[in-house]
Amino acid sequence: MNEVWLDKYKEMFVSVWIDKFLNYGNRTTSRAESQHANLKRYLHSSKTNLDTFVRILDEIVKSQFTSIKSTFETSRIERKNKHKVPILTNLHGIVSHEALDIIMGQSKLNPLDCCCQVRTSYGLPCACEVSLHLNAGQYIHDLFSFK
Repeated sequence: MNEVWLDKYKEMFVSVWIDKFLNYGNRTTSRAESQHANLKRYLHSSKTNLDTFVRILDEIVKSQFTSIKSTFETSRIERKNKHKVPILTNLHGIVSHEALDIIMGQSKLNPLDCCCQVRTSYGLPCACEVSLHLNAGQYIHDLFSFK
């Protein structure tokens, strides 16, 4: 079983399972492990009382929220030349630069090979959806209008 199936195809089994759910591109637990390590660094001790734990956790979350908000504000204000494509016009200032990069990547793929993985795992238009907009000469108005 190991030699015939698992060694050769284990990544495919996991990929099929993961790509059916909204996961925003997270395919590993390393983010959770990284956050756990970050929390341990802040706590300095395994014997922290609940008040201190909650206060520190709140500080970490607020810090991350501030960082995310700052990055998104930059995406709202700045327009990158590579994103000055007609189909993306209505998305500028609404979605992050990272999301626009993912959509642009989908525009370069063959829509016939699309398995809609970007739609299901990121919630963004996949190659077949982007192709429909390109062929019709339409802007992408709503990220949630398909499927």
